[in-house]
Amino acid sequence: YDVARVTEIFSRRCPEDHALFSTLCRHLHRHLGFFEPVDFVRFTRGLAAAEYRDERVTHALPKWAQKRHKEFSPHDWDAFVTSLSKLGASDARQSQLRDMGPPAPSEPATFSGGQMAVF
Repeated sequence: YDVARVTEIFSRRCPEDHALFSTLCRHLHRHLGFFEPVDFVRFTRGLAAAEYRDERVTHALPKWAQKRHKEFSPHDWDAFVTSLSKLGASDARQSQLRDMGPPAPSEPATFSGGQMAVF
């Protein structure tokens, strides 16, 4: 199943369900090797919108994304790092990720991570 998309959907429908997000976070580790950039963005954005936090996930997501940062578009990388900041990633970690990734986009995205930008 698409753990990133499911996380994003349930973060809107039941963000307070800690048991659900705990299960999704446990399943995340099996999927990280197959994630596309949009999946990193979706999962991180979904978890940031939920009330549940898992330090292991906050550590694993950037570690795996860092290995594949060249696959990300500037908009997706920016959305990923922004959502990581909402998950509590340290300022140093965010700075390191921003430096290694593509330059931040100068214009708003019209399509990023499966969602239309809101103006």
